[in-house]
Amino acid sequence: MLCKSSLRTLAPTLAFFVSVTNALVAPRSPTFFPFSFPFFGGGGERGHHHHDGNPGFGAGNGGGNQGSSSVCSNGQSTQNQVCCVWYDVLQDVQANLFSGGQCDDFAHDSLRLTFHDGIGFSFALTAQGLWGGGGADGSIIEHSDVEMSWGVNEGLELIVEEQRKIADTWGVSYGDIIQFAGAVSVRNCAGGPKIQFLAGRSKDTQAAPPNLVPEAFDSVDTILARMADAGFSANDLVDLMASHSIGFQEHVDTTVPGTPFDTTPQELDSQFFLETMLRGTINIGGQNTLNPGEALSPIPGEFRLQSDFLLARDGRTSCRWQEWAAEEANMQAAFATAMAKLAITGQDVSQLADCSEVIPNAQPYTPRLPHLPPQKSFFDIEFSCPATKKLGNGNNRGWQTLPGPLQRIPTIYSQPGFLRTVVQATTKGSGGIWDWISSLFN
Repeated sequence: MLCKSSLRTLAPTLAFFVSVTNALVAPRSPTFFPFSFPFFGGGGERGHHHHDGNPGFGAGNGGGNQGSSSVCSNGQSTQNQVCCVWYDVLQDVQANLFSGGQCDDFAHDSLRLTFHDGIGFSFALTAQGLWGGGGADGSIIEHSDVEMSWGVNEGLELIVEEQRKIADTWGVSYGDIIQFAGAVSVRNCAGGPKIQFLAGRSKDTQAAPPNLVPEAFDSVDTILARMADAGFSANDLVDLMASHSIGFQEHVDTTVPGTPFDTTPQELDSQFFLETMLRGTINIGGQNTLNPGEALSPIPGEFRLQSDFLLARDGRTSCRWQEWAAEEANMQAAFATAMAKLAITGQDVSQLADCSEVIPNAQPYTPRLPHLPPQKSFFDIEFSCPATKKLGNGNNRGWQTLPGPLQRIPTIYSQPGFLRTVVQATTKGSGGIWDWISSLFN
């Protein structure tokens, strides 16, 4: 029996085998999906929110019939016929992108793609009479020849092409598929809130200007200035960073690819915010020096970005950061609001239709306070919020240390879904060949 970690070594062989068989495999059919799957806002709100609440951004009707419900040709009932196609797209995305609705590495990449596309907007450039970017318009797919040449987008090559195929199959815009797949990917992860999805973005785009995506090695001043230029506050930025709760790195340190940013990489929880506040002591790659964009980690197998380290300790962002380390439900709701804001950056909302009804139900999840990893204590936390009285700087707020030894966190590649992702990379979506290859690992 083969192990999953061996598949990367086999990828060239698999690619050669599939190149011989690709011509025999039928292309994806828009009607062949027999299964249905049950399955970065806001300023100062502090009240508890239900995760499925509407993030609060209005939308037009997108040119569809809205009001009384109608039945789509696929049998789904909807309040707006514009949304009918998205039920088909959902089945395609869940079956063929997210390995049956999993919180896998394609889910992470889809969420990352929403930001790298959406942040491509600049008020400053627009004010100078220059092209300031279209924001969440799908230009990263439409103009991948330009935008994917930028180092900051490294690692998104495969997800860009996979989403391009799905969008082309169903005739939806690249801007829409990016935001839809991002919202669905979050819902596939335990604790993931429902993110508003508006459909109807134009297919007519221009490449975004360069240097609009913040880098992990940027200073806090640089990051905050870039976010403000796109219309986002310091609080918005921290809210969006919740995405790192289900994130991992591959290219900052290529010697330890697939290393997650917290100990619960398949749950969108507060663990990331608490663990980023812990004192770093480990270079998990084992080198004598850190890579650009890397900071010391507190836990074996956990990767820490320099930008996360700095934001958790800067007076402009640390209070919100510390707050989300203890208020998980509010953090998840704020993340949904910030993501909804990102999704309409540069867009005319009056031309979009609210198809949030298509976003799947939440995964089972029991809210809880984050915990301190084994052998870590309250005294390992580096508090930086100036408002110590407001946020209880001298109180551990219920954080408890887990018993047992401090063990190395496994890479994301040991999680369900990685095998399929690599197979898709080698087979280029060649359908049934996946069934044969996957049988070798069962």
